[in-house]
Amino acid sequence: MEASKFAAPGSFTNRAIIVTGGAGSIGHPLSITFARAGANVFVNDLGGNAEGGGASTQAADQVVEEIKIFGGKVV
Repeated sequence: MEASKFAAPGSFTNRAIIVTGGAGSIGHPLSITFARAGANVFVNDLGGNAEGGGASTQAADQVVEEIKIFGGKVV
């Protein structure tokens, strides 16, 4: 499905969205789509591996930077 059909530009303006796993294979495109639709996005990702170990903010930080590049509001 095309992202613009899921969340048209401006359709989430002035709304806050929390994306759990916001840097993962599903969360990453959702974070970007909501941000492009005008939402204030909170990217929540603990950076653990599939087995539940480890932790890193690197993947979440990358999504945050991608959203900032096009002027989205994100933390």
